[in-house]
Amino acid sequence: MEWVATSIWRPFCSQRCRWIDFGDWIDERHRIVDQTAPSADSLPIASDDAVH
Repeated sequence: MEWVATSIWRPFCSQRCRWIDFGDWIDERHRIVDQTAPSADSLPIASDDAVH
């Protein structure tokens, strides 16, 4: 596909490809990872002493 102003579906080659990509985002097959969120490994582990 040419990257020109007349390519109305860019960056996709067609409306069909655009909808396929949109469906992948909706179904969470694509996602953007939040690099600022703490990972499960970095969270403190709760002990029984902390609960009582």
